[in-house]
Amino acid sequence: MSHSLFLSTQKAVITLTAVSALAFSQLSNAAFSQIISFGDSLSDTGNIFALTQGTNPTAPYVDGNFSNGDIWLDYLGDSLNTGTQSASLVGGTNYAWGGARTSTAGNDGQPSAQDQVAGYLGTNTVDPNALYTILIGGNDINAWNGFTYTSSDVAAAGLAAAGLAQTLITAGAQSIMVLNVPDVGAAPVAPAGFESIITNLSLTFNSNLATGLAGLDQNIVTLVDLFSIGQAISANVGSNGLTNVDDACLTLSGVCANPDEYLYWDALHPTTAAHALIADAALATVVPVPAALPLMIFALSGLFGARKLRS
Repeated sequence: MSHSLFLSTQKAVITLTAVSALAFSQLSNAAFSQIISFGDSLSDTGNIFALTQGTNPTAPYVDGNFSNGDIWLDYLGDSLNTGTQSASLVGGTNYAWGGARTSTAGNDGQPSAQDQVAGYLGTNTVDPNALYTILIGGNDINAWNGFTYTSSDVAAAGLAAAGLAQTLITAGAQSIMVLNVPDVGAAPVAPAGFESIITNLSLTFNSNLATGLAGLDQNIVTLVDLFSIGQAISANVGSNGLTNVDDACLTLSGVCANPDEYLYWDALHPTTAAHALIADAALATVVPVPAALPLMIFALSGLFGARKLRS
């Protein structure tokens, strides 16, 4: 290593260490009693798995998650010291169901996000110290067929998703994190030739979600922009250790050799490596760290290596 490179690297380490120390100091003041989650397979940590008695999702999916390991809520729970995110069917606080839609039942009868919220409120006293998360919409977009389910229906689903946050605020929730949908048109699941249509539907959902959230108390509601995060990852291939942002790791042929370098685990769901990046972005919205920290970590990630994933 050259002398100049050594000095610049040493300065970067010192700066990052100082800023990180401040971040962790402030993290200790951002205490949540628990995380209570609503949504679909991007958040489900075992409801479908419990319902099917461990037959769906099965190996090589891991721990009842629709991924090859921990999902973003697991990582976020670790960072916030709120404990394990277990499924509501087994007594936990995660009400998300794989296959769920915003306001109508899923294809296999999964409770909609509206039903999930109603079920929680009907059997629990709202915890004002909890962090509530809402991530829904992907299955609404996938339900589009242009005839019986149109772009207008997708737009209505976006507004309905914002309505979930309003329902929780009315009930007494004080901290709500809403995540918009990633670009479903960029995922391997998008039918060939329909990618741009699915991308526009994703944008339609997100636009209406943002419109609905704009009228809510911004001291309570925060938005995590998964769409933009996905675009940034795809535009900076390799910067966070992900070298394949187009293909599914898990196919009919088996599992790829390097899943931690893939954005997509299967045709729709992120790998645990990608979930870790989502968790980092989510954490930044609820912990008052310096705005430069996420950008610094992103810039230095190529120099110091990708984040070590939980085993």
